Amino acid sequence: MAATKLKTRKSRNNSEKPKPPTLADIALRISMGAPLNTEEAALYLGLSVGTLHIYRCRGEGPHCEFAGSRPRYTKSALDAWVASGKPKQTVTP
Repeated sequence: MAATKLKTRKSRNNSEKPKPPTLADIALRISMGAPLNTEEAALYLGLSVGTLHIYRCRGEGPHCEFAGSRPRYTKSALDAWVASGKPKQTVTP
């Protein structure tokens, strides 16, 4: 019996997933004056992306401007939000 080769499917999209931002990436963007996206802002604040999204939807998060449908945060807005005492720590009994 002749040996048959199994055909493997190649991905149509050869590009890899983008790597998550690092603090060095964020520092570079801040030094250039570029606004941060949600993932970068969450990392800067030490929050998860989901938590920052919830704060934004509730109107409790830092001020952001929208580029189309995507929120963008400035360093000054993030620092002002932290200085104002937010996020408030809540303790569940």
